[in-house]
Amino acid sequence: MKPELTVTTEVGADISFFQDRVSLEYTFYNADHSDQIVEINLPSSSGFTTTTKNIGKINNKGHELGVTLRPLGRLSK
Repeated sequence: MKPELTVTTEVGADISFFQDRVSLEYTFYNADHSDQIVEINLPSSSGFTTTTKNIGKINNKGHELGVTLRPLGRLSK
């Protein structure tokens, strides 16, 4: 058995406007998971019910976008 391996990449940017009253945040992420430990069913004729192998693979990727708005404050009368 080998340990599960994960390789992750993340890139992002933040930008603000109007004296930090409007902020935008963007992130892209990509995570590759390999050698996941998976239990596999075997035919009953083998004499065993399952075996464990490093064969699982998953890829997670996505985009995140955040917006922050700050009000101007109280209006004076």
